[in-house]
Amino acid sequence: ALRAAVAAFVKAYNEADLRAMAGLFAEDAEVIDERGEVLAGRDAILEQFAGRFEGDPGATIAVTTDAMRYLGPDAVEERGRAAIAPG
Repeated sequence: ALRAAVAAFVKAYNEADLRAMAGLFAEDAEVIDERGEVLAGRDAILEQFAGRFEGDPGATIAVTTDAMRYLGPDAVEERGRAAIAPG
Protein backbone atom coordinates (compact mmCIF):
# COMPACT_ATOMS: atom_id res chain seq x y z
CA ALA A 1 0.00 0.00 0.00
CA LEU A 2 2.85 2.41 0.76
CA ARG A 3 4.45 1.90 -2.64
CA ALA A 4 1.10 2.65 -4.27
CA ALA A 5 0.82 5.83 -2.17
CA VAL A 6 4.32 6.92 -3.22
CA ALA A 7 3.44 6.27 -6.87
CA ALA A 8 0.21 8.26 -6.45
CA PHE A 9 2.20 11.12 -4.88
CA VAL A 10 4.68 11.16 -7.78
CA LYS A 11 1.81 11.19 -10.28
CA ALA A 12 0.00 13.99 -8.43
CA TYR A 13 3.19 16.06 -8.15
CA ASN A 14 4.11 15.59 -11.79
CA GLU A 15 0.60 16.73 -12.76
CA ALA A 16 0.63 19.58 -10.19
CA ASP A 17 -2.61 18.11 -8.81
CA LEU A 18 -3.06 19.55 -5.31
CA ARG A 19 -6.46 17.93 -4.90
CA ALA A 20 -4.97 14.47 -5.44
CA MET A 21 -2.06 15.32 -3.13
CA ALA A 22 -4.46 16.38 -0.37
CA GLY A 23 -5.88 12.88 -0.26
CA LEU A 24 -2.43 11.42 0.36
CA PHE A 25 -1.59 13.33 3.55
CA ALA A 26 -3.24 12.95 6.95
CA GLU A 27 -4.46 16.18 8.51
CA ASP A 28 -1.56 15.99 11.00
CA ALA A 29 1.10 14.76 8.52
CA GLU A 30 4.67 16.04 8.68
CA VAL A 31 7.17 16.48 5.86
CA ILE A 32 10.82 17.46 6.26
CA ASP A 33 11.87 19.62 3.32
CA GLU A 34 15.28 19.90 1.65
CA ARG A 35 16.38 22.55 4.15
CA GLY A 36 15.54 20.28 7.09
CA GLU A 37 12.48 22.34 8.03
CA VAL A 38 9.41 20.47 9.26
CA LEU A 39 6.15 21.21 7.50
CA ALA A 40 3.45 20.31 10.02
CA GLY A 41 -0.08 19.59 8.84
CA ARG A 42 -1.71 18.92 5.50
CA ASP A 43 -2.49 22.59 4.86
CA ALA A 44 1.14 23.68 5.37
CA ILE A 45 2.38 20.85 3.16
CA LEU A 46 -0.03 21.70 0.36
CA GLU A 47 0.80 25.39 0.63
CA GLN A 48 4.49 24.54 0.13
CA PHE A 49 3.73 22.41 -2.93
CA ALA A 50 1.41 25.06 -4.39
CA GLY A 51 4.28 27.56 -4.20
CA ARG A 52 6.62 25.12 -5.91
CA PHE A 53 4.14 24.45 -8.71
CA GLU A 54 3.66 28.18 -9.25
CA GLY A 55 7.38 28.91 -9.12
CA ASP A 56 8.45 26.10 -11.45
CA PRO A 57 5.61 24.95 -13.69
CA GLY A 58 6.24 21.58 -15.29
CA ALA A 59 8.75 20.41 -12.67
CA THR A 60 8.75 16.67 -12.05
CA ILE A 61 9.75 14.56 -9.07
CA ALA A 62 11.26 11.12 -8.56
CA VAL A 63 11.07 9.53 -5.10
CA THR A 64 13.26 6.82 -3.60
CA THR A 65 11.99 5.14 -0.43
CA ASP A 66 14.88 4.26 1.87
CA ALA A 67 12.92 2.91 4.83
CA MET A 68 9.42 2.59 6.17
CA ARG A 69 8.11 1.90 9.63
CA TYR A 70 4.55 0.96 10.46
CA LEU A 71 3.28 3.06 13.35
CA GLY A 72 -0.14 1.46 13.56
CA PRO A 73 -2.85 -0.08 11.42
CA ASP A 74 -3.32 3.09 9.37
CA ALA A 75 -0.09 5.03 9.85
CA VAL A 76 3.34 4.64 8.25
CA GLU A 77 6.52 6.65 8.53
CA GLU A 78 8.34 6.77 5.20
CA ARG A 79 11.91 7.98 4.86
CA GLY A 80 13.34 8.64 1.47
CA ARG A 81 14.77 11.05 -1.00
CA ALA A 82 13.22 13.13 -3.72
CA ALA A 83 14.86 14.55 -6.83
CA ILE A 84 13.07 17.40 -8.57
CA ALA A 85 13.78 18.18 -12.21
CA PRO A 86 12.98 21.75 -13.27
CA GLY A 87 10.11 22.34 -15.66
